[in-house]
Amino acid sequence: MKTFKHALIVLACLCYTSSSTAQTVLIYDYFDTLTEPVNLSGTVVNAIPGGSIKRFFIQNTSELPFNFRIERVKIEVADGAADYFAFGQTEGIGSVYSAVDVSPHDSFMSPDTFLLGLETDGYLGSHYIYYSSEGCSQYRYYVINDSTQRIDSVGVRFCAPVVTIAENEFGISLYPNPAQNQITIASANNVLMSNLIITDLAGKIVYSELIQTNGNSTIDLANLEKGIYVVTLIDPLVNEQIFNTKLVLE
Repeated sequence: MKTFKHALIVLACLCYTSSSTAQTVLIYDYFDTLTEPVNLSGTVVNAIPGGSIKRFFIQNTSELPFNFRIERVKIEVADGAADYFAFGQTEGIGSVYSAVDVSPHDSFMSPDTFLLGLETDGYLGSHYIYYSSEGCSQYRYYVINDSTQRIDSVGVRFCAPVVTIAENEFGISLYPNPAQNQITIASANNVLMSNLIITDLAGKIVYSELIQTNGNSTIDLANLEKGIYVVTLIDPLVNEQIFNTKLVLE
């Protein structure tokens, strides 16, 4: 009888220890500066129309640090779209998994883990690449522990801009496409200058320049390798995207 009681006490202690050290997190927006940030855990967040990245911080609300990784699960994917993500201890200290690694899989779990401490919040960056003018995609990102248990998650929904409207509004076109050594960006809009950003399928910026966008600008791309890229124009005054398209270099 004493042995049985002793076993019950040990079991109760183990259960209490397990519950008292349960791993929990709070996921909040990268730009949330509130003392008590809005908890986005379990929700679906809409990226800005035409947006290609959504960033989050992950706060450890447990009593102890623990190692974490990210699992990305496809919920809905538009035709021709691709995605990838980055995560780690901070935005600059972590791992980036390219679209080639992530996008083909319905579920992708990062092979790397990082320590999620109590003083510094972890980082998650959800990246999106779209090649069509229509459609939305939705992904869910799970915070996973060493035992691959899902602790919490956040969903992100990306929607590509309607290119025909953007072209009518801003009067921007890019040619030729496919291209070889150079492209021309033609525009008749009121935006005098724009930031031209060209990224590869992994999301790496391979070309960046401030160009004139109230006329024609010819861009020399002879140094880039053949392949598929994404060309984006951003109005530097309001930091808004005004043009986005796929570019094929042959």
